[in-house]
Amino acid sequence: MLVHQFEIAMEPVQVRFGLGLGQIETPINRQAAIGMDGSAFHYAREAIEQARLQNRKYLLITAMDEIQHKALELLLRWIDLNLQTWSIEKLKILTMHRQGKRQKEIANSLKMSQPAISQHLSKPVFSLIMESELFLESQLNSYLKG
Repeated sequence: MLVHQFEIAMEPVQVRFGLGLGQIETPINRQAAIGMDGSAFHYAREAIEQARLQNRKYLLITAMDEIQHKALELLLRWIDLNLQTWSIEKLKILTMHRQGKRQKEIANSLKMSQPAISQHLSKPVFSLIMESELFLESQLNSYLKG
């Protein structure tokens, strides 16, 4: 969800996200990433390059076992493929809905009618994207927690 908030904030600039899950081998510097190194940074850089070459918005490279990585990468590709066709308004609706905002709040914020918001949210692809993202996030969080 943080990724979508960043996309919305950067609009109309198109951005790509390289997600790298690995180790950080240097001490963590909370002030700046300068001088920090590890496989997480290398994977993220590689993921951004691969996303550019494959014309994707999101790409994941991890140190997970091959089967788990492949499953999560396929799920991310499915999300990526669907979201590439979405307008920024649809992305805003999804993001606000995931933040727990009510349809009326979303409608007021986007200067749309509540029934229009309801129509978007009732489409099966909205709930499937949301479920897919939540599952992907839970798997990544589980991996990070060890």
